[in-house]
Amino acid sequence: ADTSIDNGFKLTPEVLEKAITPKTKWLLMNSPSNPSGAAYTEAELRALADVLLKHPHVWTLTDDMYEHLTYGDFVFKTIAEVEPSLYERTLTMNGVSKAYAMTG
Repeated sequence: ADTSIDNGFKLTPEVLEKAITPKTKWLLMNSPSNPSGAAYTEAELRALADVLLKHPHVWTLTDDMYEHLTYGDFVFKTIAEVEPSLYERTLTMNGVSKAYAMTG
């Protein structure tokens, strides 16, 4: 599903709901996102989780590579933290290269 500057380059629950079909297997998320920097708040994740709870055939892949690169009072959360029942349907990707400058 497309995002735009109008929604802060974030997926909305309405767009997610419309995008899910019986063939949908995965929701791929990147928060904070590269290159936009868009990051989902707990309330935004809660709204997306509510949609996913209605579709048990959809799993979530989260790219949390930038979780430690947030600013201000933003608190990073994963969708599985916000909705623990999604834990078994969530695959998290992460690493040390971005936050700890350990590339190569």
